[in-house]
Amino acid sequence: MWSLCSLLLWAGQPPEDWQKLEAVHLKNIRQVTTGFVRAGEGYFSPDSSHIIFQAEEKGDNPFYQMFVQNLDTGRFTRVSPGIGKTTCGYFSPDGKKIIFASSHLDPDAKKHYGAEKELRDQEKATKKRRRYSWDFDSHMKIFVANPDGTGMKCLTDAAGYNAEGSYSPDGKRIVFCSNRGDAANLELFIMDADGSKVRQLTKGPG
Repeated sequence: MWSLCSLLLWAGQPPEDWQKLEAVHLKNIRQVTTGFVRAGEGYFSPDSSHIIFQAEEKGDNPFYQMFVQNLDTGRFTRVSPGIGKTTCGYFSPDGKKIIFASSHLDPDAKKHYGAEKELRDQEKATKKRRRYSWDFDSHMKIFVANPDGTGMKCLTDAAGYNAEGSYSPDGKRIVFCSNRGDAANLELFIMDADGSKVRQLTKGPG
């Protein structure tokens, strides 16, 4: 309750007051991405030298792609194929691998671009943003690759949404979210880091 009240209080303050209030908890803030339409959901590599994040490039594809960036040089590499949607990038504990979810294997991936662009045009025309809704794309699969995007391999082959993966501390397993077998329910699953020995962890509606 305190956090909610604090957020409501802060929301009514001028921008300079927001900065003062945030400075109590956040220091040395600096921007690390430029040139994208939008960017977010960043995570550090184990040695904190790089970040993996999702961002929308300027061009035909209006959906996020996955990038790895060197924080010292600012150089970044797109590690996803550039087609469809991506989300949920993560480094392995030793920093030698990355995982992320992508829908680029969807044969109709490019056909979805037009509908998204039309919705954005409507938002601009009406000056009203659509209500946020997470897209549980049924073609989303989890992929593993080297940090430069090479050696990419699909780890999940079951139909349905498969994403939000992260490694166990020893790097031997990956826990992830999926609605395989029941599109109405998301459950947690675990598998070995090579995609084998998949088993369901949770069973419940909702």
